[in-house]
Amino acid sequence: MKKFKRKVYKKGYLATVSLVNANCSGMNFDCKDLSLRSMNRINFNDASLNEADLTRSCLLNASFKNARMEETILYRACLLKADFTNTYLLYADFRKASLVCADFTSANLHSTNLEGAKIQGCKGNGKEIKNIEDPTYHIAYTKDVLAIGCEQHSHQEWKGFSDERIIAMDKDALGWWIQNKIKIINLLTNDS
Repeated sequence: MKKFKRKVYKKGYLATVSLVNANCSGMNFDCKDLSLRSMNRINFNDASLNEADLTRSCLLNASFKNARMEETILYRACLLKADFTNTYLLYADFRKASLVCADFTSANLHSTNLEGAKIQGCKGNGKEIKNIEDPTYHIAYTKDVLAIGCEQHSHQEWKGFSDERIIAMDKDALGWWIQNKIKIINLLTNDS
């Protein structure tokens, strides 16, 4: 597995430019430092962000459709409702990023680091991030974690939760969990 290192880039003119609601479609941001920036609703569709640093950036509702983001650093980035449809994210670093309700349909997440990322409500690509259809709760999972509704825990934690712990999560969840636990745990075990 490839090691992820935070690259240090010299701050340039982008440090003073507001990128909220910006249309950066098709632009080249390779190796740019965009860390600690507020870029809500930015359009990066078809853009090149290879090796760009977006550490701790706020990218609510950002669109990255068809973008190239190889080795992009998104450590602790806030990517709520971000759209990564058909995005190339080989070796991207999403450690501890908030990917709540993000869309990764048809995205290439091969060798991407998702360690500690929040995936509640996330729409996966069917490989590195998968979904289970359920009428009651949105379910997303990776090789390490399972998110059911707003609760995300490791596979091992879910397997060991007591009835009391499930009730503490949601008072109406116990019946659902008793009915679905074996099916979900088996699916996670067979996918590993």
